[in-house]
Amino acid sequence: MATGGEPRAAAAAEGGEKRAALLREITEEGGFAFVASAEKAAADGDLRAAEAAREMAWEQLHACPRSEVGRAWRDAYALACLHVAALRVAGGGGDGRRAALRALDMGLIMGGDLLRAELEEAIARVVADRSRGCGGGGGDGAGENGADVEKWMEGLTRKRDLADIKELREDIMVPEYCNAGGGELQKLNAWFGPEGTVTPLHHDLYHNLFAQVLGRKYFRLYSASISNDLYPHRETMLSNISQVDLDNINVNEFPRTGDVEFMDGILEEDVRNPRKT
Repeated sequence: MATGGEPRAAAAAEGGEKRAALLREITEEGGFAFVASAEKAAADGDLRAAEAAREMAWEQLHACPRSEVGRAWRDAYALACLHVAALRVAGGGGDGRRAALRALDMGLIMGGDLLRAELEEAIARVVADRSRGCGGGGGDGAGENGADVEKWMEGLTRKRDLADIKELREDIMVPEYCNAGGGELQKLNAWFGPEGTVTPLHHDLYHNLFAQVLGRKYFRLYSASISNDLYPHRETMLSNISQVDLDNINVNEFPRTGDVEFMDGILEEDVRNPRKT
C-alpha cells in the first residue's frame, strides 16, 4: 500500500530528472558558465551564483528576437528563478518573501513550460507562508500586498497569457533622434528590477540609448579596447559577459582588471518632468 510520502518522492525524482536533462541541454549549447552557477546555487545555497545564473539566462533571452530564442534558455531562466526564490525565502523575513514572489512571477512571464508547475507551486507555498506569518495582525505587512498576491493567483487559475504586455508598449514613445543616423530601430526593451539588482559586466550586441524612467541606476563604462583585461567568458554564447565580479574582484584570478580605467556615474529619472498619471 502506498504511503503519503511516496508520491512526493516520485514527484521530486521527476523534477530532478527534468532539471538534470535541462542542464545537459544547456551544456550542449555552450552554456557552461550558467550550468556551473546553477549547480553551485543548488548545492551550496549560493544566492550570488543563483542571481548570476538568472542574469546569464536573461541575457540569452534578449540576444535575439523573441521568436528565435531557444526553448532551453527559457526553461533555464525559469530554473534560475526557482533557485533565487528558494534562497530568498531561506534568508527569512518579509523582504525575502517579496523578492521570492517577484522572481517567481518573472519566471512565469519569461520562462518556458518545463518548470511552470514548479513555479506555480512555489508561489502557492510562499503565499501560504505569508498568510501564516501575518496571523493576528502581526507578520511582515503582507496584508498590504494582498491584492497583488490575489492577482498573481488569479492569473494562474485562469491560465492567462502572462507574457502579454501590449498595453505597456503603447506607453513607450520612441524619440525622433533615434532615427537620426538613418538606420532602423532594432529592439525596444523595458527593464524592471527591484532595489539592489546588479547586472554583471557585459557589452550589448548592438548600440543603444538608455533612459531611466523611475529610480536610479549606477553605470560603469570601460573602453572596448581593453575587453581582454575584463576576462570575458570563453563560451561563445556568453562571450559578451565578463567573469569578473566587480563588487569583489579576485585579484589572483583576474590580475589585470583592478588597474583598468573606467568612467562611472548614476542615471536618475528626470524629476523636472513628472510622470503623468
